[in-house]
Amino acid sequence: MINDNLGELIKERRQTLGMTQEEFCERANISTAFLSSVENGKRNMSLTTFCSIVKALEMRPESFFKPVHSDDPSIAVRLPFGRSKDEMLEEIMKHLDDMPREKIAVFHHLIRTLK
Repeated sequence: MINDNLGELIKERRQTLGMTQEEFCERANISTAFLSSVENGKRNMSLTTFCSIVKALEMRPESFFKPVHSDDPSIAVRLPFGRSKDEMLEEIMKHLDDMPREKIAVFHHLIRTLK
């Protein structure tokens, strides 16, 4: 699961690197209004934008994820428990078939970082 305080983590890291919002946005290729909304927890982002932000922060994507425990009842609905590995892989392949090459590359990068 992604951390609930993603915006705070982004802001904290950006400030640790000594970057203003303007400097960071130029590096991440996003607008300052968008960054402000993300840092204040008012907006979500696409996977592509997430990867751009992570790269600009000089971090790895997995740094923003917290461990998921299968006995946590709050996530039981969101995780595909009871489905076989083959079933999940088949569904992933169906999604990938419909994706443009650029998004598949982002997905590939994310999977490699989670190994």
